[in-house]
Amino acid sequence: MRTRAIITASCLILICLLLITGRPIRSETGNQVLIIDIPRLTFEDLDHAPNFRKFLASGAVGLMTVSATEPVTLEKVYLGFNAGAQLIPAAGDTLLILGVNEEFKRLSAGGLYRSLSGYDPPSNGGVHLGLAKLIQVNSGSRAQNIGLLGRLLHSNNRKTAAIGNADAESPNRGGALLLMDEKGQIDYAALGAETLTLDPDFPYELITDDHKIISYWRAFQKDADVIVITLGDLERLERFGPYLNEQRWEYYRRSVMERYDRLFESIQATIEPRSTLTVLLSGIPPARKAGVGEKLMPVALAGPGIQPGVLKSDATRQIGVIAEYDIPAAILSFLGIKKTGRFNGQSLGSVPGDWRQVSRLRPQLVQNYRMRWPLLTGYAYLLIGSALAGIIGLCFKWPPRFLKLLTFVYLSLLMIPAVFLVEAAFNPLTWLAVLGLTLILAALFWALVVHAGGWEPFRALSLISAATVILIAIDGLGNGFWGGRSFLGYSPVSGSRFYGIGNEYLGFLLGAYIAALSLNLKFFAKYRETILKSGRWFIALLVAHPNFGANIGGGVTAILGLGITNLLLLKKRVGLKEIGRLFLELVGLLTLVGLWDLWFGGSRPAHFGRLLFLIREGGFPVVKELALRKWELNLRLINYTPWSKVLLGILILVPLLYCKPSPKITELMHNYPERLTGFLGLVFTALIALLVNDTGIVAVATLFVFGGVLLLLVLFDDSAKGVISRWAQPKSK
Repeated sequence: MRTRAIITASCLILICLLLITGRPIRSETGNQVLIIDIPRLTFEDLDHAPNFRKFLASGAVGLMTVSATEPVTLEKVYLGFNAGAQLIPAAGDTLLILGVNEEFKRLSAGGLYRSLSGYDPPSNGGVHLGLAKLIQVNSGSRAQNIGLLGRLLHSNNRKTAAIGNADAESPNRGGALLLMDEKGQIDYAALGAETLTLDPDFPYELITDDHKIISYWRAFQKDADVIVITLGDLERLERFGPYLNEQRWEYYRRSVMERYDRLFESIQATIEPRSTLTVLLSGIPPARKAGVGEKLMPVALAGPGIQPGVLKSDATRQIGVIAEYDIPAAILSFLGIKKTGRFNGQSLGSVPGDWRQVSRLRPQLVQNYRMRWPLLTGYAYLLIGSALAGIIGLCFKWPPRFLKLLTFVYLSLLMIPAVFLVEAAFNPLTWLAVLGLTLILAALFWALVVHAGGWEPFRALSLISAATVILIAIDGLGNGFWGGRSFLGYSPVSGSRFYGIGNEYLGFLLGAYIAALSLNLKFFAKYRETILKSGRWFIALLVAHPNFGANIGGGVTAILGLGITNLLLLKKRVGLKEIGRLFLELVGLLTLVGLWDLWFGGSRPAHFGRLLFLIREGGFPVVKELALRKWELNLRLINYTPWSKVLLGILILVPLLYCKPSPKITELMHNYPERLTGFLGLVFTALIALLVNDTGIVAVATLFVFGGVLLLLVLFDDSAKGVISRWAQPKSK
């Protein structure tokens, strides 16, 4: 009896102590996540950090890319990480997360937070004083993503903690932003001066206090499930970067990393490897190392279930490159928490490899990205300049010899999309290699065209168009990975598309397909309707299928735009009844693609599958906001250059001219019926592309590369009274 009484009394005392101290109960699984956040870190900084290199060798390493618009800032990266989607930072207030006991403008941060938000602050945590402004600038359904990671953790009884800062002239608490919930709260926090110490030899004097970091880590390790430690000395050094020569800049970075390496060794000694997922990441590169568009930052994961090697992501489908949202998705998966449809991150895996392989991959991707702009702008100016020359030549009735020269210039330029696509398989990264390979491939391509079609321009245009369609289709069937390296395609560095057929090559594909149709349909009179229907559905499924083109906007463009083009080429009426049938077919396409993405996509649904999840959760407001965002992006691109406005004017003008044609247009339609009807269908296709794609103006521009050449060759031929089409014919004796 006495023993039972003692046991009962002990249990009661233990329960009372738990109630009094309020110690939280850790997650049932006992799993814990540690995030080491080092802003401005690069792979080169790890050369003299043996403990970090040992960690990289024992974990899975990759490059993290973000979809944020330029300029890429810490605020955008941290917000996107937490939200699982891109948010708009509140200017000046985004990183304003303070410990509740800190002072801000001589006021208690906890009390000020309560006044601003109406929420009670956590007793020992951190609060975001700019939360209301952040919600305001992210109006609509996008605001529901604010603090999404923290919300999911808290709703599943996981506690969060944040240690350290990157303070300089103002509070910089971005690390805490990674884990805050929808109320802007962190459960435990040591974010202020208590984690810093003075060092007169450091340019900013304030540096991270290693001993305090360890102390707070040990304290929070007992209570929190997910902890982020921000080591901000490289960010503080960034403030003095412009005043440091290369030697001193490297000296300070090396000294910081040597100190961090010793700190990391001490932290690792306290980690339980069988239950802890350790994440090393850096949100943004140093300005001295960052060129335009460099958004690829080192990231590494080590822990249970993580096989050493190179990271691979279902979101990017590229070995070594992962999306920013994949890291928080991996954290949720490790903790056994189901992510919502609003979270864009996908599952992570790894393949055998070495972290140095990833380190070498980054400069290759960056160099490929840097070479795009001069090549793209040069190509665009050549197209525009030669088109203007042709228009001037027609207006002033220049001799056929000049028009003949321009014709071969146009045909040579039309080969470039296909040439760059093939060139991507070799991945040249120097100007000598790019120029040499381009000339060699273009010469081979031209020789094949001349051999197969002679010197007849329309036949050459037909062959170039058909070859372009075939090459893009082959690449699309392989999920479009050549398109990611082509200088005229998308780039993984931009973080917006990683696979499939982007809007750049979507325009080339549809433009070349329509041009080839309009030039060759007369040869297939008996099977005309069957060929048109089969080709349309093949293109639509190729573009929209998540395992191939993965471009649902492009699929919509194909099914509607090519449907109207087919009706025009078959000389059928384009009325409400016919448009209704096209929309029914569109529903059929979306149903097929959607079911495939949801049933067979599994953990890696493509863009359309993720959209369906969002619509299921948010309803019509999600669709409305998506449409508005797409239109806003198109407006920004249209305003980017005056040539976009010229394209828009052409899109509006051509249908008007078709409705009320002048005598000259009527004559041209009579002499070149299929070719001009195909061009009209191309214009309607471009209009649809503009409306249903987020970068529709890009698809419009590339559509008109083939459409514009087709129209100019028709005008040249008419001006020369058929001379162009007779160039290849032998002279009569």
